[in-house]
Amino acid sequence: MKPISKKNIPEKVKLIYYNKSSTLVPSELFDHKNSLNYLKYTATIQTNDLAANDLILHEQINNVYIPNVEINNFIFEKFKAFNFYHYSSLLIEKFSNTHTDKFSQKVFLNVNDSFIDILYFKNKQLIFFNSFDYKSKEDIIYFLLFIFSELSINPENIHLVCCGLIDLESELYGLLYNYIRNIEL
Repeated sequence: MKPISKKNIPEKVKLIYYNKSSTLVPSELFDHKNSLNYLKYTATIQTNDLAANDLILHEQINNVYIPNVEINNFIFEKFKAFNFYHYSSLLIEKFSNTHTDKFSQKVFLNVNDSFIDILYFKNKQLIFFNSFDYKSKEDIIYFLLFIFSELSINPENIHLVCCGLIDLESELYGLLYNYIRNIEL
């Protein structure tokens, strides 16, 4: 591998882990010594794994996840200094800052290749976040409507913001519109 010349080294390097293996813990309940225990129901943990956490939403929540130590070491060798995050931390932060309209409640649907993320904010507070595997567009509708039912959300009155692998021409958008009226892409 060709070494990186000094003039080509970026000033800032950001590494983003993109997987479903994370969990949210309220800051007042978070204990760094128990980080791996928070993940034992949502991730496969190896004996040599170390947990990391991102402090998000005005330091109210810790997003706990397992970074890849080998990747971190490689990036450190190449660039010396870098920051790393879990993608869901950035997603939650970004969506939490988009409450500038008349809706007091918003649901965000992030469509990935094989899984979706669903976030629900009420009065600018994160109420719900989870990721679900899916195989068909009907699976996505099922998860979304199930969450609406569990959280007593009326699909006629909610504002659904969709991003990721969805557009106005997609079958998924057409199916969503059968159940939800206020959809934004």
